[in-house]
Amino acid sequence: MNDLIIPANPDSKTPAIDFMVSGNLKISGESIPSNPVLFYEEVRKWMENLSKTKPNEIVLTMNLNYFNTSSSKVFYSLFKLLENFQNEGLNVKVIWLHDASDGEMLQTGIDYSTMVKIPFEMVEVN
Repeated sequence: MNDLIIPANPDSKTPAIDFMVSGNLKISGESIPSNPVLFYEEVRKWMENLSKTKPNEIVLTMNLNYFNTSSSKVFYSLFKLLENFQNEGLNVKVIWLHDASDGEMLQTGIDYSTMVKIPFEMVEVN
């Protein structure tokens, strides 16, 4: 299994995906693709395969400055996948980065943390 690296694409409004086989996963930038389900399908499949390698820990860092409702639904499904991994005995965590002046992004992270039973860490950045 190889790392999954997808550069951000401003033209298609997709975020950067930096997923390492070590279990360090990061989604950053803006996520407003016209078809988020299609864009994130490769990401979801990669995550499913990662769980089979049994890393010591899976940490998903979300560093987004904007995402649309369709992306939000996909993120929820990724968090549910992490919850399933945790139920199988894997250590998982989401680090939710938010700008100090962006209360809405902080609240969104808090909302996600109440929807799934996995640890979320809210981290303020400047």
